[in-house]
Amino acid sequence: MAGFLLLTKLDPAKYRLIMAKLDADYFYQAKADNIAEAQVSNERLHRKVISPLQRSEQTTIVLTTEVLDVSNHRIASVKTTWQVKRRDKVRTKV
Repeated sequence: MAGFLLLTKLDPAKYRLIMAKLDADYFYQAKADNIAEAQVSNERLHRKVISPLQRSEQTTIVLTTEVLDVSNHRIASVKTTWQVKRRDKVRTKV
């Protein structure tokens, strides 16, 4: 969820994302449909990604995805650390 969120906010033609770390805490057994939600403000994105990439080749941002079931039970909390790099600084080509 968090990676998709970043891809909707950052142009994939300009920025490359790599998941550097994933940490999940589970709270409740999922027995119904689940809903995952992640958020990042434009201000935080600018402060943690856009501005740092003007000074360095890469940066990281940590996002939290909350997973709830349809009865609003908290199923899990997932923290993902994303390494973000400008495409013009990527050395390996596909």
